[in-house]
Amino acid sequence: EILYVCDVLGKTPLTISTFVLEVVEELIARNETLGGLPPSDLLPLPPSVPDAVWADLTKVERMQIKADREGVHSRNAKFTGQREALFRKAGMAKELKDETFWIPHCPDFRGRLYPQSQDLNFTNDDLSRGLLQFAEAKPLTERGSYWLAIRLANNFGMDKLSFGDRVQWVIDNDLLIIDSGVDPLDGKRFWCDADEPFQFLAACHE
Repeated sequence: EILYVCDVLGKTPLTISTFVLEVVEELIARNETLGGLPPSDLLPLPPSVPDAVWADLTKVERMQIKADREGVHSRNAKFTGQREALFRKAGMAKELKDETFWIPHCPDFRGRLYPQSQDLNFTNDDLSRGLLQFAEAKPLTERGSYWLAIRLANNFGMDKLSFGDRVQWVIDNDLLIIDSGVDPLDGKRFWCDADEPFQFLAACHE
């Protein structure tokens, strides 16, 4: 059964959401951090303190200045790693744009399945999941609309509500959801408030 599931997952054709990819590329170009993206540039360090001024500072003031600089250094190191991961995902998505591809899966000794692609897969972060979509589209039936509403509510962070309340939440916010799907960068940016912003944005577009 495990091998059968691996075959099913590995034979499922996927493609890149060009809508989400274009939003990500524009955010990178604008150096905007919407959706939890890291800034494109390093944060500036606090200005250096001249020796003459440093000599007159108390021990507490000196420790605070050092802590402020170390804090910026730590955040820049963190952002550097996040930027590298972001550029890898965006670059891979750009290469696969308009292509159909498949992700093989392998089980471990417990029977848990793991995708074999490093950056773009359904077990990675919100951006990776938001960039992926099924290659074979199907008409959105009434039942499909129901589950799309559930998905929207779940991605936004309303997953503790009953299914009926989640659907009602989508109905109550339909104008904001449509605005996000039509004008994600220069509209009301409702999608940015979601727990999983890029998956929510992809669902808004649908």
